Amino acid sequence: MRSTSELLSRALVLREVDSYVDIARGWLQLRILLALGERGSCSIDELVSLLSERRKAVLDALRKMRSKGLVSTGDPLSLTELGLRIYDQLSSVLACSSVDTKVGFKPSVYDIPRDLARLFYLYEVLIALGTSRGYELPISALCYVTKLKPETLDDYLEPFCGEQLKLLKRVSKLKKFLLFTKRVTVYKLTDEGVKVFHRLPDYVRYRSSSGAKILGLLTKSGHPKVILKRTSLILSLGSAAATILAAVLPIPFSLIAVLSWVLFVSFISLVIEVSL
Repeated sequence: MRSTSELLSRALVLREVDSYVDIARGWLQLRILLALGERGSCSIDELVSLLSERRKAVLDALRKMRSKGLVSTGDPLSLTELGLRIYDQLSSVLACSSVDTKVGFKPSVYDIPRDLARLFYLYEVLIALGTSRGYELPISALCYVTKLKPETLDDYLEPFCGEQLKLLKRVSKLKKFLLFTKRVTVYKLTDEGVKVFHRLPDYVRYRSSSGAKILGLLTKSGHPKVILKRTSLILSLGSAAATILAAVLPIPFSLIAVLSWVLFVSFISLVIEVSL
């Protein structure tokens, strides 16, 4: 079983890789990166044949990769200096980036999407839980952050809830919704998980940013997606309340209410722009 520090370092590398190749959606770009990194260079026809993909899909992926500065222009194709750096980082994480020219990717490479996704979503969950009250969130909130279904997220996080590498705890709790009580699944950071979270770059930025602290107090979270969702809800409800006050209060007081709300919205918008 890999150590916590090793998993953390791999997750950080994947975080940077994901900024160039969208791990959740850019699987074809990822395969092209691995293929060109292993072969050095090849023609478009060879790449299409190797990947067994439609030519148009490969060309679209190459266009996106060129716009990011990962693949050189012209034919034969090759990785740029940036592309090679990302390939080397990815290879160090996966330790299985070989390509067999006869049959395409070797069987071990079919594990890549799962390994990448598991570490990537772990990082997202650590940030969401670590910046939430009590280091816990219902699975519905984590599904919003990761854009995954509950059963899929459970599958990705299961290895980190075990005894050997217990970063997360999955529990069932009763939650009150007005007059109703509902049982929900909740994920919470363990003591080891909190230690890992405190070593993440996002936590360092969150701790040292006054704007992030303000948004954290307002939304009870430090994850950018959760902050934006809850801030949007707060501003929507606040705008509705300000409109009602402007309609029922006398002119001097209604004007004060509207101007105060406009100043608050402007302040929050500025904090979001500077902090996120």
